Amino acid sequence: MTLLDAITLGAIQGITEFLPISSQSHLILTSAFLGMKDQGLGFDIALHSGSLFAILIYYRKEIAKILSVSNEGIQYLKLIINRQEIDAPHQDYLISHHLYQQLLFDLILIRILCQQTLILFLHFAQQV
Repeated sequence: MTLLDAITLGAIQGITEFLPISSQSHLILTSAFLGMKDQGLGFDIALHSGSLFAILIYYRKEIAKILSVSNEGIQYLKLIINRQEIDAPHQDYLISHHLYQQLLFDLILIRILCQQTLILFLHFAQQV
C-alpha cells in the first residue's frame, strides 16, 4: 500500500464516518474501485481508532464536564437533554441520582474497555 492509498482511505474514512451507512463498506468499495489490494484488518482498526481519537479530542471539554461529579456537570447533562426536547417531568427522572450514578459507571466501563483495546492493539502492532 502506497502513502497515497493510505491518505485516500483515511480521507474516505473521515468523510463517511458520520453518514448513516457503514464507513467500512466505503473503505472496501474504494479499494475495489481504485484497484488497491486488501489493506488488512490492522489498517482498518487504525483508521477506526483514528476516528475515535478525533472525536474524543474534539469533544474533550464536553466529556470532561459530563464526567465531573460537580453541579456544573449535572447542569451540562441537563442542557444536553434539553436539546433533545424531553419534557420536564421526564427530565427530573432522567437526572435522578440513580441514573447519574449508572451513567458514571457506564462511562468508567467504556473508558476501561477503550484502554484495554488500545493495549491489545499496541501488543498486536508490535508483533507485525
